Amino acid sequence: PEIRVQRGRTEILPRLERLVEEPDDFPLSAVVLVSDGVDWSSRTPDAMLQTCVRKRIPLYCAGAGSVEEPRDMAIESLSVAPIGVQGQPVSVGVHVKAAVPLPISCTLAILSEGKELSAETVELSHPHPIVYLSVTPGATGFHRFEVELRTAGADLFKDRNNRSEFVLDVRNQPVRVLLLDDRPRWQTRFALNILSRLPYVDINPIIRVSSPDGALKRGLDRGMWPDSAAALGIYDLIVLGRFDEPVLSEKEW
Repeated sequence: PEIRVQRGRTEILPRLERLVEEPDDFPLSAVVLVSDGVDWSSRTPDAMLQTCVRKRIPLYCAGAGSVEEPRDMAIESLSVAPIGVQGQPVSVGVHVKAAVPLPISCTLAILSEGKELSAETVELSHPHPIVYLSVTPGATGFHRFEVELRTAGADLFKDRNNRSEFVLDVRNQPVRVLLLDDRPRWQTRFALNILSRLPYVDINPIIRVSSPDGALKRGLDRGMWPDSAAALGIYDLIVLGRFDEPVLSEKEW
């Protein structure tokens, strides 16, 4: 049912590199690696893996050890937008792994430069929950934040997997998007659906046929095409659809 592991300090990466690189009359057809996954080296296997891919050598891996996962709580990943707006809360989804007896209480905190910005204590009843926190950036620019998982029970790898980082590009205004299309095609609806859900986007959608006379109106109001280069310049992104007839003048183009 399982291979009992004898603890040692054998670095397998150098041996794998020699196997893959050394010349032989009979080319290496595959590598089967049986390992407990303990990393004794500070090196990365990327170069060796690239060589395997280049030489088309399959690499099969089998984990050896206990059939039961050790009691561990960890931050698996974060779900957070890449852009934030100054003074507006940003939602941070923390994907947690709880390989421990449930339910269990833990605290999740967001920090910046060692200072705690927000924290929440929750009770987990699922082995892979998503806990949502929020942080409100106070200054523009690029800012690095750290999410910390604090546990009180048995957690074997606290120093290795209880922290994760994310970076926000904080703006003083939302990303302004101008979308113009001739008619509400499904691609247009898809784009509008996505863009309208992004909390850091302010979108001005214009669908020409939806106007009373089907004409594209110019002006500064919402639903109008900007009537000057300065007004057009406030937008960060312009999305143009397909037009069955000319709607923009040569100067506007």
